[in-house]
Amino acid sequence: MIYRVKDVLDIPSLKTATLLSGKEGLYNEVSDVIVMEAHDIDNWLKPGQLVLSSLYSLQESTRQEYTDFVAGLRKHGASGIIVKMGRFIDEIPAGLIEGCSDQNLPLIQIDATVSYRNIILEIMQNLINQKADMLDVYQNVHHEFKSLAMKEPEYVDVIKVLKKIIGRDVSIYDENNHCLASTELHPIDFEITNARELFPEKYMHYDYSRELVMVSDTLQSRLICKVPGMDGHTIFLAIREAQTFVEMIDYMAIENAASTLQFESIKQVALSREKESHINDVVDHILNGKYKNTEELNENALILKLSLDKKYRVVTWQHFQGKVASGKRSFQEHTDYMACTTGLIHAISSIWPKNAYRIFSNRITLIVEDNFTTDQSFKDYVQETLKPIYENHNKGDLVLRVGISDQGQLIDIPKLAAQPLRVVQLSNMIKQDAFVMLYKDLGIYRILLELSKENDLNDYISDKIRMLQEYDPEYFETVRVFLDSNQNYKQTSDILFVHPKTVRYRIEKIKELTQLDFDNPDEMLQVMIGIRISQLLGNYNKD
Repeated sequence: MIYRVKDVLDIPSLKTATLLSGKEGLYNEVSDVIVMEAHDIDNWLKPGQLVLSSLYSLQESTRQEYTDFVAGLRKHGASGIIVKMGRFIDEIPAGLIEGCSDQNLPLIQIDATVSYRNIILEIMQNLINQKADMLDVYQNVHHEFKSLAMKEPEYVDVIKVLKKIIGRDVSIYDENNHCLASTELHPIDFEITNARELFPEKYMHYDYSRELVMVSDTLQSRLICKVPGMDGHTIFLAIREAQTFVEMIDYMAIENAASTLQFESIKQVALSREKESHINDVVDHILNGKYKNTEELNENALILKLSLDKKYRVVTWQHFQGKVASGKRSFQEHTDYMACTTGLIHAISSIWPKNAYRIFSNRITLIVEDNFTTDQSFKDYVQETLKPIYENHNKGDLVLRVGISDQGQLIDIPKLAAQPLRVVQLSNMIKQDAFVMLYKDLGIYRILLELSKENDLNDYISDKIRMLQEYDPEYFETVRVFLDSNQNYKQTSDILFVHPKTVRYRIEKIKELTQLDFDNPDEMLQVMIGIRISQLLGNYNKD
């Protein structure tokens, strides 16, 4: 509740007072009252003060000086001025009336019989009483919402308490104007015809706006309080203003309701993250075989609603910017990846709500039940299921890849877990543009990966390939493209953006350097395998 100039006019001492000018300022807040007989207002005037004066120091002033004086009062936040007649002036100066009118500063005239003392006492008593009333209201509101917070309230519980305090129907809406809860029996259908933001005042720590809505051909007002959530989503408290606008004292309850909703949001997000972290740990145990025996595996499976008897595959979705996923990322890049991952997992969870998953910064690994009879059938199912999400997120230079492991039981998952990750990591290198790939789709790379577990793949790269790499990477690239193009000079030149004669010259030069026989299938197979191994080991970089 704010004490205003209009309330001051109701005190007994001012029953004979006259408002001469500045009636538009009757709603100015009054926080104090002072007597002013010197006009050096820059040194002492504070916002919200109501000025009492006999204009002693201004009695010889000009019209412009009075106008400037009022402008100074307004500049420093004065709420109004009360002028006593009959002591030093017998008539209110025209410049003072004009200035108060221009500045919307209430000008109140009292006669010589009215005591400053009585005016000050009555105003200060009202201010003290108001503070006491506000303290009572605050204690009541604080008690109501503190008690509510101990009960883990839902939306409807919060708005019921708010309605009890302010006596108005309250609803909660999401960002799409969908009603989440309401104290009205039947949430109303409405059309917003106008909306404007409210300037923040005392006790207003949230963003407020007032909307005019059309309800059954009737124009109504709603006060809207914007309540940001910790999860990035925003909800809106809508207070129905049926007859009158919400009073300032009610904002205290609205603020408490908004804070309660925010605290509940924080708590729910924290609980959700704790649960997510626990689920991540359980999935991680299964993926990495972190269990002592089958009994412990079964306990983890029960938490994730999985079965030891069913068939599963590990599916990994990875996303990264550009053509190559780098393991070295800045904090901001990590944050951006996590934001993208969160959006993806929400979308995936909506279509695969029962599948267990593990979240990494730019990777989601899922354990998906496989009831299909062939690898291709499962691949088609995954591709068809995830395609809408892929199309929605496939924008800019964001690269999206999904890898699928071989089939196995839950106890086989640790052996299968690395397969889909290898798929998404190698898909770009082997120039596969497919969104979804099976581990079997890696072809020779799959053989090389299995071979690398017990052997050093460098031993399988011929000396001729090493020499070519060291002599000129451009020649190495020419050989790679030439063999991938079935030794077609024209196709090779198109890919490398050079003239066919340039390709022929390079191939002849390579023959001289390495003594390679391009007509020998076995030797060409050995060269191609060496090139693939170089790619796999990262020794080859076409840039």
